[in-house]
Amino acid sequence: MDPFETQHFSLAAFHKRLPTKSNLLRRGVNISSATCSLCNDGIESENHLFFNADSQNTCCSTFADGGGRTAVLFSNFDQLIDWCYQLDLPRHAKKGFKGVFYAYIWSLWSLRNSTIFSNSRPVRES
Repeated sequence: MDPFETQHFSLAAFHKRLPTKSNLLRRGVNISSATCSLCNDGIESENHLFFNADSQNTCCSTFADGGGRTAVLFSNFDQLIDWCYQLDLPRHAKKGFKGVFYAYIWSLWSLRNSTIFSNSRPVRES
């Protein structure tokens, strides 16, 4: 996936326009369950998938602050975006940070899709 597509995908996630189970139900699509495909706990929405689902191990929801001193916990995109705007980093560093975040969001969505369409459960390594 090229950087433009990854950025476009992340913006769709931010605006809650991905075909998550909660969005499909809201649009009138008949699905068997709205339960999260990754953790089987909670309704599958953008905030749940990217910030709360157990299988993502809170990687997306926790970042070190700009100095690497303190862990910051997020529960939704709005909190993450507000934090990013407050970072005192050079422009190129912020751009790199966004690129890593976009790639992470895409990777997690790909894992979700392979779980649904391959009927395979993600396995956490110990």
